[in-house]
Order: sequence, then structure tokens, then C-alpha cells
Amino acid sequence: QETMGSAHNLFGSTNVVSVRTKDSPFGPAPESRGSVKETEFELTGIEGAYVESMLAGQKVAHVLLHGDHVAQEVVASMRAAVDQALAQGSMTQPQADCLLQNFTDTMKSST
Repeated sequence: QETMGSAHNLFGSTNVVSVRTKDSPFGPAPESRGSVKETEFELTGIEGAYVESMLAGQKVAHVLLHGDHVAQEVVASMRAAVDQALAQGSMTQPQADCLLQNFTDTMKSST
């Protein structure tokens, strides 16, 4: 736990969305101020509610750094394991391609 700090369980910081309603104590909803700002999105099905702001969470590759892992090295290790599985005949090329694509895409995604 000490090594990971606030990024315990490898989840890192999550995406954050701020939502307001027309009755919000923090200020009026956009329709009472005029028009919705370009960075605000109205919510469908919720009268007078809108997404005021969004903040992206950490990417998987960034969270791995907290545990002293480098994403490129982790991907290289996975690639080596996949190559071994291909050589042993325990995995087909389409399976290997799919696994590696999903694995590398995951490194770029939010936790």
C-alpha cells in the first residue's frame, strides 16, 4: 500500500465528471445564464441538468509507473510470451494478434 499510495489496487485516479442542475446551490444552470458553453453538455432525460466539466483519469501505463513498471517493457514481455505460445502451437496467429492489440490498447486507456 505504501508503494502505491493513492493509486492503490492499480486503479489510479478515475475520470471525474461534474454535473449541475438548475436548482444547484453552486450557481444557475446554463439555460438561466444564456446558452450552454461549448465545454458543457446537456443531459438527456434530466430536466435542467448538464455536465459542467470532465477530467480524465490516469492511463494504465502511468499507473504502472507507480510500481516501477514501464509499459513498453510490460508489452515486450507479453509479446515474448505470445511468441513462445505461437512457437509451441498453443495459440493461433489471429489469437496472438488480437491479444497483443487488446493489451497495447489497454495500456493507453484509462484505469
